[in-house]
Amino acid sequence: MIILVATTSIFVFTSCEESSTQRDGERVQEDVMQRASRAHPVPQVNNFLTRQAVVKWMDRMDTPDKVFYIYILADNGAMVGYFVAQYRPVSTATFLTPTKRIERHSHGNLAVQSPSLDGTYYGEGGAASQFFFFDAETDAFIELQGLNYILMDQPLAIEVPRLKVELQ
Repeated sequence: MIILVATTSIFVFTSCEESSTQRDGERVQEDVMQRASRAHPVPQVNNFLTRQAVVKWMDRMDTPDKVFYIYILADNGAMVGYFVAQYRPVSTATFLTPTKRIERHSHGNLAVQSPSLDGTYYGEGGAASQFFFFDAETDAFIELQGLNYILMDQPLAIEVPRLKVELQ
C-alpha cells in the first residue's frame, strides 16, 4: 500500500511538472508570435490575385469547345509528342457518386465501400496516377498511366510530333 501511494505521488508530481513545462513553452510560443506579428503584420489584401486565377482557371475549364494540348514526357524529361484532347485529363479515381455509404446499425454507423456505376467495387488509391481523355479529332478514349505530361490550353512553339489516333 505504501509503495502504491509513493508511486501515485511521483506520477502526479511528474504529471504536473510536464504540464507546467508545456504551459511555459506555449507562453514562449505566444510571445514569439506576438512579436513576429508586430514586426511583420498581415498585409491588407486588396487584389485577391489567387482567387482571380482560380476563377480564370474555372472559366477555361467550363468552355465546352476548348481543346487541350497534352505533351507526353519521357523519363529523362524529353518531349515524346503530344495529343490534342477535348478536355483536360481526368483522374480515373473521379466518380459521379460517393465511393462510401453509411450503414446504420444499433451499435453505431459504419462507412462501407459503395458499388461503382458499372456494378463492381473498386479498390482504393490505386488509380490516383491514371488519367483519361478523349482525342479531339477522333473521340478515341486514351488513358495515361504513370506518365509525366504537361497540359496546355495553347500549343507550345516547339517541334514535337502530334500523336494521332488512327480510325479503324
